[in-house]
Amino acid sequence: MNIQANDSWEDHGEWVDPVDPIEWGDPVKWTDLSEGQRSIFMEFYSSPMVNNLKIMPRNDDYIFPVNYTPTSMHISAFTYEDGSLNISDAGVGMGIMATRVIRDGFTDGQKNAIILWLTEDID
Repeated sequence: MNIQANDSWEDHGEWVDPVDPIEWGDPVKWTDLSEGQRSIFMEFYSSPMVNNLKIMPRNDDYIFPVNYTPTSMHISAFTYEDGSLNISDAGVGMGIMATRVIRDGFTDGQKNAIILWLTEDID
């Protein structure tokens, strides 16, 4: 299928976003997310703020997987090459300096959210 920038869903029988080709996945209700998934959403993607506090979604709000799953860069910054958890600054597959640079860019809440997500046992 050859999609042009000005195309719409009517041109191809389904809606296609030519600007953002992210695979969004099926949304999940907020109440069905694990604590680690909720933490990732709140630390990285929750934008509404009232009185300098982040607003948590309602129980029946739907959240897309890309908004509650850490990126591969986030995961690599906290795991060894074999996939085991690494919360120190040494021995990370992407290199010690790269890991420190990436981790220094995270807030404490973001670091904790990634570690919680990595340590959860999700069925």
